[in-house]
Amino acid sequence: MNNTPFITPARVLFALAFFTWFITELYEVREISLPFSFELISRLGIAWTVWLWLREDSRRLGIGWILDMGFFLYLAWPFILPYHLFKTRGLKAFIPILAFILTALCGSLTAVIFSNLLF
Repeated sequence: MNNTPFITPARVLFALAFFTWFITELYEVREISLPFSFELISRLGIAWTVWLWLREDSRRLGIGWILDMGFFLYLAWPFILPYHLFKTRGLKAFIPILAFILTALCGSLTAVIFSNLLF
């Protein structure tokens, strides 16, 4: 039996990315400005889930962290996450990176289709 829990930080990150891109694109298609609160919460949520993912992955692999990783991750997670993935997984890092990009694109595409069907 697999001991991996169903809800992992990586899965939460992918779900949050899909939801964020879906809502953002839905607002864009309807030509409505996105609420500041949504932008703030989505950015903090993505940074938080990236932090959780890196923390669990680093613990699993025995990799140490710098002292103040939180603010550093908030500013630079688009660079840190791929770097971490390539350092720990080699070329297999392309799999989660491409999956993240496809998740974001699927969120946008779903919003466009949803908007055209309902409005």
